[in-house]
Amino acid sequence: MKAFTYRAVHASGKLHKGTLVAENENELVSVLGRKNLELITAKETKKRPQNRSYKKQKDETNKLTFINQMEDLLRAGLPFFEALALILETIGSGETKDRLTTIECSVRAGSSLSQAFTEQNGWFDPISLAIIESGEQSGDLSATFERLSSHLKKQKEFHQTLRRALRYPLFLLCVATSVTSFMMLWVVPQIVGFLLNNGETLPLATRLLIISTEVFATLWWLIPSALLTIMTGLFLARLVSSAITRITDGWLLHLPFLGPI
Repeated sequence: MKAFTYRAVHASGKLHKGTLVAENENELVSVLGRKNLELITAKETKKRPQNRSYKKQKDETNKLTFINQMEDLLRAGLPFFEALALILETIGSGETKDRLTTIECSVRAGSSLSQAFTEQNGWFDPISLAIIESGEQSGDLSATFERLSSHLKKQKEFHQTLRRALRYPLFLLCVATSVTSFMMLWVVPQIVGFLLNNGETLPLATRLLIISTEVFATLWWLIPSALLTIMTGLFLARLVSSAITRITDGWLLHLPFLGPI
């Protein structure tokens, strides 16, 4: 999808300017035509790269704000399109406004609300889309957006709790890995050299430690490679098999510290 800055004229003669997301200029003309606008000029805009984490956090905040505003306006008795128009007027230019404008055009063109949200490339998770679809069938959109707001808030709180819970274990894991690597690569070889120079007979446990140190010093790069291969394999297997997904989810639920979260 590309972002286009356009100038268009309404059937009444009023000039309109703005930004829309479309596959190409032909689709842009079609989208504007559904709003009774005739394209005058269009220029593809090059967005400056942003920090991915910051962009995702901002997108989640804007999404939750939109849901809360839509819930309040629908509960106040406004029709969906009027409520959406009011929200679009308060949102500055950006990706969220482009998404909502595209959703509005899709619904006006005959798409269902859930289908219009689904077309936004994963902007909403499957549970949120199911809530929207059930709300369409019941006809109570205000209650639908209320449930959607509650779901997104709980999801956000869960992610924040998970990040806080993982900070300390990850810190300990990094420290333990660093200390172990330092011992195996530098400290243990010096101790082994000292013992061998004295001509002492080493016990079995010490000889095994020496062998493991030599293997680690030579093949240390295999450890991260093997971990990466296993994690990639599990990720791909979860995508193609629901049975493997259930098994791995069961493992995660029984992990210490992480399972209860």
